[in-house]
Amino acid sequence: MFISMPTFREISRMFEFECKAEECRFAYEYTWILSDLQCDEIVFEKLFNKIKSIIKEYKENTETFDSFNQFVNDISELLYLDNPFLEFLYNRIYISILLACIVVLDIRDYLLNSPTKE
Repeated sequence: MFISMPTFREISRMFEFECKAEECRFAYEYTWILSDLQCDEIVFEKLFNKIKSIIKEYKENTETFDSFNQFVNDISELLYLDNPFLEFLYNRIYISILLACIVVLDIRDYLLNSPTKE
């Protein structure tokens, strides 16, 4: 499976950082994701697909959500509920960034595959 990772700049637009230190923490976790994508491709792909399936189920059962942060928290809770030990390896910032990547990729796919009105 080929996964095209959005740039950190694209992903960071989805978050409201309270300070530079928080942005640096997110950038650090983003580098871990890039590393995991290269080194643990099979495990990363399983995690990526697991999160995508949770998102799909969440969208089917949720009318609306107030913010991206709420979406991230809800999906994270569902992921960790399924297996609480995942949080030991993949903290909430890591999962938040991975969720942002999936959302950006979905938006790209939507824009590229939507019929345009001319």
